[in-house]
Amino acid sequence: MRLKRRVFLGAITSAMLVCSAAATEDNETLTSNCVIDENKYYFIDLYDLPAVSSFFGLIPERYFSKNMAFSGLIGERNKISKYYDNPSRDLLAQNVELINTVYLDEPEYRADGDTVTLVSKDSTQLYGTKKYKRKINKFEKHELVGKIKRKERPDFISRLNNYLSTQVDSISVKLETRHSELSLLYLHYGEITASTTLEQINIVNYGMLKTIVIFKLEFNKKNLETLNFNERKYLSRVFCDISGEFEEKFPSALQLRNFGYKELNELANKSFPIRTFFQNNPVYFSIGQIVVLTLIGGLFLYLVFNRYYKAPIIRYSTLKQNSKEK
Repeated sequence: MRLKRRVFLGAITSAMLVCSAAATEDNETLTSNCVIDENKYYFIDLYDLPAVSSFFGLIPERYFSKNMAFSGLIGERNKISKYYDNPSRDLLAQNVELINTVYLDEPEYRADGDTVTLVSKDSTQLYGTKKYKRKINKFEKHELVGKIKRKERPDFISRLNNYLSTQVDSISVKLETRHSELSLLYLHYGEITASTTLEQINIVNYGMLKTIVIFKLEFNKKNLETLNFNERKYLSRVFCDISGEFEEKFPSALQLRNFGYKELNELANKSFPIRTFFQNNPVYFSIGQIVVLTLIGGLFLYLVFNRYYKAPIIRYSTLKQNSKEK
């Protein structure tokens, strides 16, 4: 995935890290008995954001040894994620995620700029997308199913049917988020093995805007298999030291072992309790938007015309008073 190098949250500048040689165990900067082999996620208090940004910017210098067989790239990327489910929330109940991700920094001709991912406890399936002008069946007209490549669509429908009590075309967007991420990618011969990310997330649909910031430590488990024992141990210990210092400096940060559709949905509903009702009844949500906008427009017109009609009376009263004084 291409990363655009930019300033993030006013506190970080992009950088390129290049390291060489083979991994060794005896790195003095790492804690000897500390090991992490799973992802970690931290919700950040907005008051701590400047300090967390500064902490993130020092990670390459403090935790990357020059004698490691890794290279690193730090940069920003922006994306939109849409989480799909059916009206009865079958996927949510089974902790399954169906996500359509559009990377805003990618040109339209890039195939990986718009992807569909089906994530379950046992597997993660990635599907490519394509725009089709000709619609040959009912699935082609569906906003999500119709964009999945035709040769991959039978597998997608078959897998999704395992989790749904309704037809596949009953799914729709239940949660939409916009992400701005600053990621430090740990590369091993060009393959991403892990990443640390500072991410701002805006929940934008069916209710009030909700903004959260999280700090993520994530492994790419598939590519970890290419590392030897010492390299995996080194990378694990790096993550352990990063998380240890982070927790010490920011004890108020809420830690989660998982972060995805379920957690985002809970945050969205907590900030706007009747959001689920609007999700199930989008017509009422549209009517509510029209009513609110009408009231705002009416109030604006009232203030404008009220001021307009009062202005001549005020001027007339002032002139009359001035003439009496003379």
